[in-house]
Amino acid sequence: MPVENVAMSGFDRIMAGLAVRASCRAYSIGKLDPGMLEDPGCGSVGFTAAPEEIVGGPLDVDAVLVGTTASTVVVAFRGTLAPTLQPKTWDEFWEIVKDWLNDTNAILIGDGYPGKVHKGFAESLDNLWGRLLHAVQKHVAGGKPVLVTGHSKGGALATLAAIRLATAEIAKPLVFTFGSPRTGDSQFAAAYNQTVTMHWRIENQDDLVPHLPPSPFLIKILAARDSRLKDLKSRGYSHVGTLEFYNWNGKFQEDNSGSFGLETERRLHLLALAPLGQVNELWEDHFIQTGYLAHVQGG
Repeated sequence: MPVENVAMSGFDRIMAGLAVRASCRAYSIGKLDPGMLEDPGCGSVGFTAAPEEIVGGPLDVDAVLVGTTASTVVVAFRGTLAPTLQPKTWDEFWEIVKDWLNDTNAILIGDGYPGKVHKGFAESLDNLWGRLLHAVQKHVAGGKPVLVTGHSKGGALATLAAIRLATAEIAKPLVFTFGSPRTGDSQFAAAYNQTVTMHWRIENQDDLVPHLPPSPFLIKILAARDSRLKDLKSRGYSHVGTLEFYNWNGKFQEDNSGSFGLETERRLHLLALAPLGQVNELWEDHFIQTGYLAHVQGG
């Protein structure tokens, strides 16, 4: 039987705060001393016991933690970006974002999902799925709702995991993603939004990653800075869920319709930054601690 989730009619800052701390904590998978439940740099998630840490894929690059708080089962996926890395040049920044731009992993495939999804992300979730499913089933036996979350690539994996959990009637997940790239095509997005009805997609100012894999317009922006990018292909990706955009005035604004005005304004900001090579602005807006942790909890 599916587990019922928390009834929510709108963006809940308390739950979003829990989710962003859990997403930050996921970067500590395999790094904390035995017995430590929390990462002091992320704040407290409120785990009642040490969360299970599941890793897989080549060199264990794919990772997720599953734990329980007093009220919630938390599933938090780790992103691939090293949180301590501070690129100083465009070439360094390019090395970080190319995972979403390469021709192989960004291919859209069916792979059992409604519509088509990102090949690399689907394979990453497959590397974790069997052990993840077992852990979630064990934790939801207590009847608690399930929060699924992740930052960067972790947000993309959270999206794929949420629809699989919902379709299998394991849970009706509450989903928060932070700086997530697009995960699938428009058919996938439509099916996802009908199946997973509580997904808040939090994006910060000039964070570039939520615009990836790139639209034709973004390809033009990137190519204006680096001619090597002019041959990138747009593959028809669409976002899912409800956008909560942390804007340049330090406020959250919701956009469930993908309004032309907000999208245009965001593109113009990127257009102004990218040709000048202002890497710090682009990166800091994506960084889990400077870009999301502080804003979600205190913005």
